Amino acid sequence: MTAHATTQRSPESQPALAATEVALVVVTLALVFGFSRVFVDRSFFWRMAAFAVVAHGLAVGVRRMTRGILLSTMTSLLGLAVTIGVVLYSSTTRFLLPTWSTRDAARTDLQGAWKLFTEIRTPVPVHPGFVLGSCVAIWIVAFLADWAAFRIWSPFEALAPGAVVFVFCSLESADHDRLSSTFAFAATAMFFVLLHRALRVDRAASWLAAEPERGRRTVVRTGALVALVALVAGGIIGPSLPGSNSGAAIEWRRFGKGTKESQSRVTISPLVTIRSRLVSLANVEAFTVIADRPDYWRLTSLDQFDGIAWTSSGEYENAKGTLLSQLPGGIATQTLTQTITIKALDPPWMPAAYEPLTIESDGGTKAIYEAESGTLTIGNKVASGEGKTYVVESRIPSRDLALLNAATDAAVPAEVRTRYATAATLTSFVRGRATQAVRGATTPFAKALALQNYFRSGAFRYSLDVGAGQGVDSIDAFLKTRVGYCEQYASAYAAMARYLGLPSRVAVGFTPGEQDAAGVWHVRGEYAHAWPEVYLAGTGWVRFEPTPGRGAPGDQAYTGIPFQQPVAGDATTATTVPVPTTVAPGTTDTAPGDTTDLGDALDPGRVAQGTAGGGSSFVGSGVWGALVRITGGLLAALLLTLAAIPIAKALRRATRRRTLRTSGRGQVALAWEDAIDSLGLLQVPVSAAATPTEIASAAGPAVPDAVRGPLRALAGLTIEARYAPEQPTAEAVLLAATAADAIRRIVARHVSRSRRIRRALDPRPLFPASTITAG
Repeated sequence: MTAHATTQRSPESQPALAATEVALVVVTLALVFGFSRVFVDRSFFWRMAAFAVVAHGLAVGVRRMTRGILLSTMTSLLGLAVTIGVVLYSSTTRFLLPTWSTRDAARTDLQGAWKLFTEIRTPVPVHPGFVLGSCVAIWIVAFLADWAAFRIWSPFEALAPGAVVFVFCSLESADHDRLSSTFAFAATAMFFVLLHRALRVDRAASWLAAEPERGRRTVVRTGALVALVALVAGGIIGPSLPGSNSGAAIEWRRFGKGTKESQSRVTISPLVTIRSRLVSLANVEAFTVIADRPDYWRLTSLDQFDGIAWTSSGEYENAKGTLLSQLPGGIATQTLTQTITIKALDPPWMPAAYEPLTIESDGGTKAIYEAESGTLTIGNKVASGEGKTYVVESRIPSRDLALLNAATDAAVPAEVRTRYATAATLTSFVRGRATQAVRGATTPFAKALALQNYFRSGAFRYSLDVGAGQGVDSIDAFLKTRVGYCEQYASAYAAMARYLGLPSRVAVGFTPGEQDAAGVWHVRGEYAHAWPEVYLAGTGWVRFEPTPGRGAPGDQAYTGIPFQQPVAGDATTATTVPVPTTVAPGTTDTAPGDTTDLGDALDPGRVAQGTAGGGSSFVGSGVWGALVRITGGLLAALLLTLAAIPIAKALRRATRRRTLRTSGRGQVALAWEDAIDSLGLLQVPVSAAATPTEIASAAGPAVPDAVRGPLRALAGLTIEARYAPEQPTAEAVLLAATAADAIRRIVARHVSRSRRIRRALDPRPLFPASTITAG
């Protein structure tokens, strides 16, 4: 820092400014906490908090460098792009910088989030698109708040952007954390306004004021008392007033909605939450099942595919008596009774084996049922199913190979074909792969089986180390990389099946889980799963299993795949659990062969044997993966900050030099600044209030002997240039530059390289102060 630097602030204002800046960061963090009312869990918090802290940090750094709003905006935009890559899409970055892959991943997530935003209600899952949008909103709030608070010095305008976002989150948010989030935002906002007011009092105080500290203390003390009274009144007394917990006088949220239980219900697609369950909630028990035998515990099926996401909606009826069935008449079924206790499952789902027959006991869930998709959910007036136990009886269809092989396209009902065979526009690459996969298959069942075995040929690998995605672009990328998990396998299969003319949909649920000694199946997040279902005339909806390492109990007779699911504690591998199966007479178990060349037609009378396959090692997922990403992000931020310091100093010095070189007096001042900068390498303290002569005299004992003479001479030239009525002569300017150059060369010989590096990375000279230390 050079001796010419001055500031309008008093020495006491620096801690006050820093405290006010920190208070504004805390307000933004309180706003981030308010998003817990929007999301189903708080796994979003650390990512959004990182955006808040980095956004504020960049705004503070550029502002304290006395740079304008334009440079601050450009720096903020660049920081936003880097932070998005490092924090949210680290696997797509190169040297911790965003790439085109980062842009594509973000665009896909935002498209999926927008589709879901128009269809779901809060609380929503921590979908990557929602998190990205929220992080960008927090970044904008932080930037605008810092600009309003410390550039135009208006505290209420600084709080306005965050208040708008907080109110938006409150309009349709869940009831949980309502009081705590409101209290946190209000308390931090009041505290910030209080400190900001005290800082403004300090800035407005005259330098002749005898006790500026007393004014700040008075403002803080009085304001704190008022804020405390307001918070107590709002947070404690308010909720205790009569009628505070009553329903709204005008239920505006229900405008346009019916009052009957039988109504259209749109919910979040559970397909988008699969990855978070497999990774973040792998060890969290979702529910338990008591049943005589295992099955896939199904949540719902998704029939609408717009090229971005699979979704579904339908008309629900009270689940009383015998439930409507979509199974063809006369088909053989077996009955399975399940006693299910919900532990930690997102509302409103009620898992059950397909197809539910009757609810023997709803356990207080007020269950409703949508027959077309076979979906059970808790009633609209029940907030959560957590802790509730219900008993459901299901009819499990027995698949006969003769009926499957006899199914024809012509026999499919027109309404089924219209609803389930409409295909989104796939890329030419995907269409080509679909055609190649079923080459030689002539019947619907043969095509469905061939498509399943295409994914289970051994060419594809199961891995959670890929981003979520179910749209057309994701399917194309999945077929090229041949790496993914059930979301990619099921969505790709169903989309390709529709292109081939097979009515299909995506089912979402869980594999059976882990059975304990008492016969109870414990279903944790790691057992979350998705699979395709194909409609075959005469037999109805038939599930297939394209995901390596997965296999539904009881389906081996027609899929050739034994019961398979993740090994306990590792969702990336599978174990084969044999179950009794019966292969139809006249059929054989054979290996699927190499489906990279599907020239051999599948014999409709044969059943292909699936492979276990599909394991992958733990890479970049779970807690350790999150820690690695956090650590990498922090290191990247540190490296970027360190790299920015010398660049900022160089820019500042260049600007200063351009200004001073226009006159002889400025060139002498520039030589003096260079000399002071050299003293900094020697850790010589320099007071901004001291004259050049005083600085040279005080520095004498601390500098090498060879420096003292040039320093005294330069100090004299500087004094003369500052106060002489005329500009210094060319000879004086030359003498000043020569003295500064001599000081710089002598100091360089006495200072180590490490000292010069530490000096270059020292950020303190960038921040104005009334007193400075050149070291």
